[in-house]
Amino acid sequence: MYTTVDRPDAEDEANKLQEILSEFNIYASVSADLSKTEILDAIRRMQDSQFDDGISGLIVVIMSHGTRGTVEASNGLLDIHDVLMTMSSKKLAGKPKVRQIQQCVRVFNNEISECQLFAS
Repeated sequence: MYTTVDRPDAEDEANKLQEILSEFNIYASVSADLSKTEILDAIRRMQDSQFDDGISGLIVVIMSHGTRGTVEASNGLLDIHDVLMTMSSKKLAGKPKVRQIQQCVRVFNNEISECQLFAS
């Protein structure tokens, strides 16, 4: 999942990531410019559909802007904690989960921050 707002190379990054994952036989579903609800719903749908088919793990990558502890969705800031909680479903119990959140932090209230990478 990624945002294209002020990220001119975002689509290229997403395509490259999808290409790399496919080399390891990892299915990748790519979405752009989702709202907060759409991001969480997409994660839920992946869990519900993929794990019924015997899939053994889940990787979620979000590339966007944000502030500390948030990522920017199309309709505002989404708390990273909400993403982590959504990935804590019973269907994922005992299954490997990879969460990579790349957020380039924008300038808010004259405060400048750096790009951050959160992965677990």
